[in-house]
Amino acid sequence: MNFGPVLTPDGTSARLDATLAWWLLLGGAALFALLLALLLRGVFSRARPLRPGLWVLGGGVLLPLVVLGALGSYGLRDLAGPAFAPSTRALVAIDAKPWWWQIRLIDPAGGADLVLANELVLPVGRPVRLALTSHSLIHSLWVPALAGKMDLIPGHINHLTLQADRPGTWRGPCAEFCGIAHARMVLNVVALPPPQYEAWLRQQRQDAAPPRTPAQ
Repeated sequence: MNFGPVLTPDGTSARLDATLAWWLLLGGAALFALLLALLLRGVFSRARPLRPGLWVLGGGVLLPLVVLGALGSYGLRDLAGPAFAPSTRALVAIDAKPWWWQIRLIDPAGGADLVLANELVLPVGRPVRLALTSHSLIHSLWVPALAGKMDLIPGHINHLTLQADRPGTWRGPCAEFCGIAHARMVLNVVALPPPQYEAWLRQQRQDAAPPRTPAQ
């Protein structure tokens, strides 16, 4: 799976994930360098080794407390971010079928909902609240450049907010193995400037033209 979009975010929530990913990469590199230095010291240095108690206290207690405490604090900040912000009503309901995505755009004015398949269209710069559920299997929606992944569980509704900061198209693959057609279950997310989005929405809500009768 391509992890490039995780490090090049195009959405508000994804930037928090990207920052965490960079800290994990830098922190892992620093720990690797520290362990390598200690290994080389043990092999080539004749200096007196540190007491075992210091290793247990420093490497087994203090270091995990600092690292896990920092990651936990940042994770709580991410959970309090825009992707998980509370909302009174979802504007888009996504139902994962085997093996496709049903998109239902809810009309806030109480009109008829607009039902689409495998493509979610968003207005640029506006957070869109999603209500996620599944038809029969556990699936997981992940649009790396816009937000972290969220599971879709039968009989349960999870919520996620997507916001695109620029026009574009992104792939949202199912990130939970769900059967024979799992690899083909992809949601296309398209972000349009607000005027173009409103025009697209009006066009989608128009009645379809009656079929033409072929000439005899």
